[in-house]
Amino acid sequence: MHDGRFKTLDEVVALYSDGVHPHPNLTLAFARRENNTKLTSGFGLTKQDQTALVAFLKTLTDEGLAKDPRFSDPFLRTAK
Repeated sequence: MHDGRFKTLDEVVALYSDGVHPHPNLTLAFARRENNTKLTSGFGLTKQDQTALVAFLKTLTDEGLAKDPRFSDPFLRTAK
């Protein structure tokens, strides 16, 4: 993530699934009831859901676009 603590997308998805610590400033998107009792945080994804989400997110990667020098400098104007 932003500070480099996770090496893989799988680790990030696992954190958002069940590793978010409850905090008053978290939005309701992260709050859920566990067994209709305890308020906990995270999306509560199954391992299968996590695997599917990571697979989907990897389909959104476009290495060609990311490495294309035409898009490396937004202030550079190229002649057509």
